[in-house]
Amino acid sequence: MKKDLCNLDNVFICFNLCNNFLNLLSGVIQSGRRVAVYMYASDGRKLLGVGDFVHEVTHAGQFETGDIAFNAETGGTLAQDIYDEIAVYQVQFAYDPGSISGLSSTHVANSFGAITPSWVQGLKDATGAMPYTVAGSANTGLIPININSTRDAFIQAYPWNALSFRGVTG
Repeated sequence: MKKDLCNLDNVFICFNLCNNFLNLLSGVIQSGRRVAVYMYASDGRKLLGVGDFVHEVTHAGQFETGDIAFNAETGGTLAQDIYDEIAVYQVQFAYDPGSISGLSSTHVANSFGAITPSWVQGLKDATGAMPYTVAGSANTGLIPININSTRDAFIQAYPWNALSFRGVTG
């Protein structure tokens, strides 16, 4: 978390993250040394928890180091993999274990070791869908990738999108 905040220290852009898997609008706004994390329920109530703050700031740090990226047109996540999510949920667990242990998944995550690929892929949103599962709405890769990964690595990470990588070199 401290490393992520340091990476964000001189960033002068706004991070605007979309609806999370609980259907809460959430985001990180960064301007110089000031960081704010906001979460809103669908009825407009502002929510903020330490775990949520840590989760979103860690994603912002991943963006700054090139571990993940965002599509400028759609806002969708790119180069995000299951291990990025494991890292984020483990950091969130370190700061607020209760924010993790209550999430609906294949098993209860009550330790760092319990935050596994199967736990992340089994997380359910408010509708019961699993956004992190293979070909899920969170577009989460199966192997570690980043913005410098090769086309072949992206095909391995996103086999359900293999055709979209046709013609891409690298």
